Amino acid sequence: MGQMLAHGARPSSSAVLQRYREILDYYANDFQKSQTVLQRKRETAELLSTRAGGKPNTGTKNGADWGNPQMDQLLRERNAIHSSLRGVDSILSQAMETKDGLRAQRHSLTGANSGLAGLANNLPSISRVVDAIQRIKTRDNIIIGLLTACCLCFTIWYLV
Repeated sequence: MGQMLAHGARPSSSAVLQRYREILDYYANDFQKSQTVLQRKRETAELLSTRAGGKPNTGTKNGADWGNPQMDQLLRERNAIHSSLRGVDSILSQAMETKDGLRAQRHSLTGANSGLAGLANNLPSISRVVDAIQRIKTRDNIIIGLLTACCLCFTIWYLV
């Protein structure tokens, strides 16, 4: 092409040659982009692939390590993330079991509370006994509080 332009080719031929040169540049750039994308996809596939037995593909060829430290670091990170996710799943399942257990306890306590309330409503004498016990408990708490206050006052008076 260059020789034709150097020897003085016709203007129509040089326009055709210029167009072909543009097409060649376009396809060369497109080829480079496709090659880059393909290389990235190969690296991703190599990184994310696993060998038989669930072990990660470390870039070995016939048992010999290729010695790619960046790939090894990425594989270690992937394994660490995977084990962290397994731990989180385990903790979440334990939390769900605990939540279900607490709901069951709440249901049984609610049932017992409603049963006792129904029993107190059906038998007024039990309600009177519960009220009397509550009054005695309140009176005892007041007496203990007054006795403690008197002891503190006596102790302060004695120390001064």
